[in-house]
This record gives sequence, structure tokens and C-alpha cells, in this order.
Amino acid sequence: MAPSPPSQQAKPPSSPSATPRGGGLVDALKQIRLEAGRITWPTRAQIWGNTVVVVVMVTLVSLGILLVDNLFFGLIWLLTDALPKQLMH
Repeated sequence: MAPSPPSQQAKPPSSPSATPRGGGLVDALKQIRLEAGRITWPTRAQIWGNTVVVVVMVTLVSLGILLVDNLFFGLIWLLTDALPKQLMH
């Protein structure tokens, strides 16, 4: 395959020194500000609703863990406390 004419060849990437110092940072900050403006932020009611859901779920899961913990504690207590007394008689 024949090489393409010089006008159609890809140009090498420009060197980092070709851009002014800090120019990339300024462009990046402008892009961040532009993207932040496109965000659909939740309303105060949505935030409160989600907060209530999280608090309720954390409370329910905590109570469930407490229940299971107490059941295991009771079972272990029964097994360890009751078995030695039965074996001694």
C-alpha cells in the first residue's frame, strides 16, 4: 500500500508547551462549572423523604439484628447453662 500524500497524513500531537501554562486547568474548571449547572438537584421534599426512608430502614435493620443477637444469646445460654446441670444429676 502506497503512503498517503503529506497533506493527508496525521499530524503529530502538539507538545504540552504549545498551550499556555494553566490553560488546561482553566478549561477544566469551566467544564466543571458547566456540568454542575446541568445537574438536576433534588428538592428539599425529596431530601427529607429520602432521609426518613434511610432512618426508618436503619432502625428496622438494627432491631432485626438485635432480635437475632438476643435469640442466639438465649440459645447459647440455654445450651451452656442447662447441659452441665443435667450431666451432674
